[in-house]
Amino acid sequence: MEMSDIVVKSTGYALKFLDKLFGDKVSVTGAENIPPNPTMFVANHFTRAETLLLPYFVHKHTNKMARSLADKKIFVGALGDYLRKTGTLPTSDPNRNEIIIGDLLKGENNWIIYPEGNMMKNKKVVLEGKKYMMHLADKVREMHTGAAVMAIKSELLRQDLKKRFNKETADKYFVSDTQIASLPTAIVPVNITYSNVRGGENKLEVWIKKFVENLSSRFEEEVEIEGNILAYANIHIHFGEPIFVDKFIAAADIFHKIPLMDKVVDKVLGAVMQREKQHDLIIDYYRTRLANEFVKRIYEGVQINIDHILALTLIHHQGNEIHSRELRSRVYMNIKTIEHLGKYRLHPSCKVDVFRILAGRNYPPLKSAIELARKENALIGEEEYEFLQVNHQQLDNEYDFHTIRQFNLLRVFANELATLTDITSAIKSNAARSTQQIDADIFEILYNRDLQNYDQDYKKYSGEFSKPYDIGKPFFLEADNNKIGVVLSHGYKAAPEEVRQLSEYLQKNGINVYGVRLHGHGTA
Repeated sequence: MEMSDIVVKSTGYALKFLDKLFGDKVSVTGAENIPPNPTMFVANHFTRAETLLLPYFVHKHTNKMARSLADKKIFVGALGDYLRKTGTLPTSDPNRNEIIIGDLLKGENNWIIYPEGNMMKNKKVVLEGKKYMMHLADKVREMHTGAAVMAIKSELLRQDLKKRFNKETADKYFVSDTQIASLPTAIVPVNITYSNVRGGENKLEVWIKKFVENLSSRFEEEVEIEGNILAYANIHIHFGEPIFVDKFIAAADIFHKIPLMDKVVDKVLGAVMQREKQHDLIIDYYRTRLANEFVKRIYEGVQINIDHILALTLIHHQGNEIHSRELRSRVYMNIKTIEHLGKYRLHPSCKVDVFRILAGRNYPPLKSAIELARKENALIGEEEYEFLQVNHQQLDNEYDFHTIRQFNLLRVFANELATLTDITSAIKSNAARSTQQIDADIFEILYNRDLQNYDQDYKKYSGEFSKPYDIGKPFFLEADNNKIGVVLSHGYKAAPEEVRQLSEYLQKNGINVYGVRLHGHGTA
């Protein structure tokens, strides 16, 4: 599809505008996973902004246009003309599927498809058996498999047309014999994660209300939430590892790997059914399998933040009351448990300075999450009173599909991780453990961290002036049946071993002792 000069120029201006709008708010990982192949990007869908956001960042990292579908209602007048010229198709276009498949055959334009098919305001997708079920406003339905169908179809056609070019088939998909790309179709799963999502009236909402009377509640909700996302939230886009369709359906091509069998199949089956009928059999077999695979990867690509952790910690807490220190300990333990799983990406707030969760009440990311929980009435009470009430009725309230983002964002955050069963199982397991067990595990984590830090420092800085390794090593001496503990700190230019004698004396008198190493000490 050719674009006029004015469209190219206006697109350039639009890209610059989007760069200013999203530049500092958006982080991207996995761009190296985008292959040079004809590519279909499949992504989750939470806001309307994604229809601007994702094509821009795909273009930025591939230098190729990424086409997408849009609701037919917006294809009117000059806007509709502009959208068509820039490659966006209305969902009602009668040649929609053929155009998408043709683009994947040629490899000139990539495509973005949202297999959820809806903005998932509640993020409630449940894995039932082998099916991803979406809980929408008026129904529960399976995840769409159309993206898988078109990806498989494009690859089967590519293989056929490269072997024996058929003009009728090529014309149907708007390609010529010289346009067929040699590389196979790839599918790249994309996850878009929002952190620090909050409700409340914003400047955009106030401005719109000045000019538009009697806003529908649904439109008002979208302006409120998405206005706040654009103004205050951080957005993370992760491009997952590609799925190469030819390899995924390789077993279906077994006959074509044996030249004689290929001819036999064409003679026997070709007389009974058209080639596309054969394709349909393969597509029917693989469509759900392929869709399940890329949907699984989309959700596994989430960047887990403290909002997620707090939401799941509260939802699975066994009781209606929690001490503020216990809450911080359980949030910290859950972060470390997910980190230990070793397969998920954590937001920087779950890695950088996360020890501050334990050290006090003023770690900004957790403080913000707790303030949200109070605002939504999921937590009742002030931290200075130490004990907080956990309102499970509020946490479990799904509200309405179109209002849940206004009244129960914590449930939305929890829903976002619902298909990651190893995470929910781990957090449920932690919730069943006593505060004493959690604290003991946290101590082991922190003690091992100190030992590892010392080991790394000693290896890095050891030399002719270094003292023996054990001199600078932190230590813990445990007394029997005693909760009293003392932290002993060595002096400037000293090391933990220099306080050992005092530590042993205290231990003999029933006191637990931690001999801490101050950073930089005990090495050269």
